Amino acid sequence: EVALRGRLHMGNLQALLKKTGIEPDDVVAADWESKTHRPSYFIVRDTKHKKLVLAIRGTLSARDVLTDLCATGESFETGRKGKHRAHHGMLESARGVAKETRDVIKAELEANPEYALVIVGHSLGGESRLYLVLCGKQTIQI
Repeated sequence: EVALRGRLHMGNLQALLKKTGIEPDDVVAADWESKTHRPSYFIVRDTKHKKLVLAIRGTLSARDVLTDLCATGESFETGRKGKHRAHHGMLESARGVAKETRDVIKAELEANPEYALVIVGHSLGGESRLYLVLCGKQTIQI
């Protein structure tokens, strides 16, 4: 069950703090357990650079692999001209992360108007990040 839930490789607050030097008070939100169509993520404040960072983890757990395997093409809107198609599992991951983080992101950016949102990710998280950026305010609704 540990591998299925995405906690096999110590994705946790202690590891984040140790590896990055981020202060505990600057960790805004985190969910270390992957779900199908919602990879693990965390949100932190980068006080030095005035950024709010949403980091999305790449494929690690069995649930992440299930998301990767949902590889059918799906149309999606970006607000730009033209037709757009995406990997269904990755697009659903972006939607899942957006749904869980939009209120926190909105509140943080309202409380810190000098901050800008930065979204980063690797593998599954990288492609989810791409769709969040392409869909912009339509997805995150800030």
